[in-house]
Amino acid sequence: MDTVMELQQQVEYNEAMSKPVRITLEKLPDDYFSQLCKEIRAEEAPCSQREMAEWLDVAKSTYESWEAGKAKPHSEALVNLLKIRANRRRMNLKAILP
Repeated sequence: MDTVMELQQQVEYNEAMSKPVRITLEKLPDDYFSQLCKEIRAEEAPCSQREMAEWLDVAKSTYESWEAGKAKPHSEALVNLLKIRANRRRMNLKAILP
């Protein structure tokens, strides 16, 4: 994937098609994970860091280190973060469509 938008689109497409997602983490900006975690937790799924960690099946300290930019999530966790965003957007779309 060359851009974050392409990555998000691929995750959303594969989620809709029930296909696994393969991603290359090296091509993403260094602060991408931190910003993504903060954005999803605050805007897409308002919740605590503990709740996000539980949804992603990781320790709270692990999630905190991702959000602080001290570590990067493994690819499965990144895909799950993007799935949270995709599912939230799908729910919002259903709410406004007849």
